[in-house]
Amino acid sequence: MLLMDDLWQKTNKYNNKSNIMNDFASLNSPTLTKAIAPKPDWDYSIPSKGSAMSEEEFEQAIKDLALKVAEKGAALGNAGEGRLSYRHEEAKLMTKYLSTVSPDRKAAYENNTYQDTMVYTNGSWFTKFTPEELSKSAKFYDIFNDTIKEYEAENGKIPTGTKTNPYSDLLAEYKGYNFLNAWA
Repeated sequence: MLLMDDLWQKTNKYNNKSNIMNDFASLNSPTLTKAIAPKPDWDYSIPSKGSAMSEEEFEQAIKDLALKVAEKGAALGNAGEGRLSYRHEEAKLMTKYLSTVSPDRKAAYENNTYQDTMVYTNGSWFTKFTPEELSKSAKFYDIFNDTIKEYEAENGKIPTGTKTNPYSDLLAEYKGYNFLNAWA
């Protein structure tokens, strides 16, 4: 009889919709999401790390990379192919640059405070960039693009060639990009 009483109480508990909502809050609650979702693979997330490079050293590294891209594009006669030649180096440098302002997403996940930095959708975890990361990313590309414009002002426009969008095929390639490789 105890078992029947216990079973009745457990099943009756969820006959009232408010009990379900109290237990699970909402479908987007951190507790429910963590309960149904696989854990994020932290190897594929921008780490939160300090850097041995100063801001000035980063800016110089970005300019140096942009010059290599411009020179390669000019040599190949195709700006897009020049960019493709250094896309992994660009991703590594960007990862290191952003990591100086990236939040500790792993700690946020463990504390159920990740809503501003991560989202789980369609069976996968995705990064939501913070305003600081977006600002830092914009600064990276301002420096990068200004350096290429300066190169073109001195040496002539780099031909566009046939590959005008060097990143059109990167989604598949970087879907599983391991950001921790940037530190290797």
